Amino acid sequence: MDAAQILIYLVSALRQGRTPYLHDISGSVAVLDSHGWTALMFLTPSWVLQLSLFASCALLLWRSRLGAYLAYVQMPLRLMVLMPSVPFALTLVRHLDVAPTSLLVLSGCLLLLVELLKLRMLRRELRPVSSASVNARKGSACGI
Repeated sequence: MDAAQILIYLVSALRQGRTPYLHDISGSVAVLDSHGWTALMFLTPSWVLQLSLFASCALLLWRSRLGAYLAYVQMPLRLMVLMPSVPFALTLVRHLDVAPTSLLVLSGCLLLLVELLKLRMLRRELRPVSSASVNARKGSACGI
């Protein structure tokens, strides 16, 4: 999913005639100039998450356990910047004809649900493999 998010961002930026990431860096500098260093409280989580997406994408593609641990660390950042692990998740509720407050609550609930499902999946992935299940897999692989 991290690779999909990176790809979606790149395509979106290019369609808008922006240079991916470079345009955002200059925008961040402009925000710091106009709002001062307190803006770092909002900019830092977003940039840390963006940078960590490349790392987690590579680690997960290489099936490294470190990728799963990095995905754990990303969860609070995703909640802070409203970037769900499933890139299109919030578009499911964006076009509903409901009051803005209800839309905000639905979006928040969907974001939490997506992240909780990812947490469950990561826990399953990181669970230690028992020797009995390894032996059972070896036996089934051998045709026994």
